Amino acid sequence: MADKYAEEGNVRQIKLCAIFWPTLLGFFIRFPMPFLANLYGKNSINAFLNSVPEWLIHGFSVAGGLLPALGFALTIFVIGKKALLPWFFIGYFLVQFSGIPVFGAAIFGLSAVLLISYYQNKKEA
Repeated sequence: MADKYAEEGNVRQIKLCAIFWPTLLGFFIRFPMPFLANLYGKNSINAFLNSVPEWLIHGFSVAGGLLPALGFALTIFVIGKKALLPWFFIGYFLVQFSGIPVFGAAIFGLSAVLLISYYQNKKEA
C-alpha cells in the first residue's frame, strides 16, 4: 500500500503505513498474552502449560532446534559473496569456540576490516 501511496504522492498515508499500522499490529500481537499472564498470575500460566499436549511441546522443541541452522543458512544466503564467506566463518567459529562475546568479535572484525581497507588503499595509491 505504501508503494501505491508513494506513486500518488500521499505523504500522510505513507507515514501511516510505515509507523501507525505496524505499531498498532505489534500492540495487538504483543500486548494481550503478557497482560493476561500478569492479570491471572503464575498458577493459571502453569495450569495452561500443563494442559498443552506433549506432541505440541515436542514439535516446538524440534522447531526451536532448527532455528539456529535456518539463521545460519539465511545469513550465508544474504552475504552471498564468496569473498566474504571466510570472514563469516572466522567470526562464527571465533565466537562459538573461544568464548569471546559477540560484541567483542564485532569490534575485532571491524578493526580487521579497517586495517585491510587501509592497507589496500595504501597499496593502490
